[in-house]
Amino acid sequence: MAKAPRSILALGAILSLLAGCGDDGGGGGGVSIAPAPTGGSPSLFEHAALAGSAVDQASEAAIEGILFKGTGVTPLGPAGSPTRTFQSPAVSFDFNFDFALTIDLDAENAAGNDQFPNATGMIDVTASGVVEGTPEAGSATYEVMVTAATDLVFTNPGNGVTATIPEGSSWSHTLTVEWSRTDAMNWSVTATSELAVELDGMTVVDGDTTYTVSVTGARQVDWSLTKVDGEVTQARTVEGSLTITISDGVITETIVIGD
Repeated sequence: MAKAPRSILALGAILSLLAGCGDDGGGGGGVSIAPAPTGGSPSLFEHAALAGSAVDQASEAAIEGILFKGTGVTPLGPAGSPTRTFQSPAVSFDFNFDFALTIDLDAENAAGNDQFPNATGMIDVTASGVVEGTPEAGSATYEVMVTAATDLVFTNPGNGVTATIPEGSSWSHTLTVEWSRTDAMNWSVTATSELAVELDGMTVVDGDTTYTVSVTGARQVDWSLTKVDGEVTQARTVEGSLTITISDGVITETIVIGD
């Protein structure tokens, strides 16, 4: 039984599910499940939000990978931690014209902790761009492709429900980066990502029930890394929406999450 699309833009409980909605002074997002809204199908709302969060987290892991590679910054805390700290030993920046990197969601950070709690899998990131300026001041515009090299599995730690982006899934975004560097102790980097997503074949598993999921939409992520007197801080804002169609084989809901 299919139902008309539902917009849940005004439901703060669902918006808080998505890693990256609104301003975040601490860093990338982890899976955090808030109470489901009343009315409708609470489990479908909650599971749709988990699927949207999975896409957001994989996308933002790719953005972080590019920025950390270019700046030499190493995170010491897990993605999503409001007290996340960083190491920044790089003498100069290195934003190349073209590059490829693989992000291991099971990797540990420099402090020996899980870099991406409640997530597992491998992400391949390729980028081709135009770079202008010098290591001290410049800009780069990249066309970025994000590909699931394995199944990417994101788990709600509160109830064990999982959302999976299947191996081979891919999506793209344009990433613009600008940097200014006074010295090794003082610099700033800003980045804007224009993300386009169209994913089919995702699943959410809750006990013995498997939900099929598709996600489409566009997101803009504005990101900054700033180092002042040796201390690195990170901030970001996210705009845009994801349209998520989820079905348990009997009921199908189409849900819009975002602004």
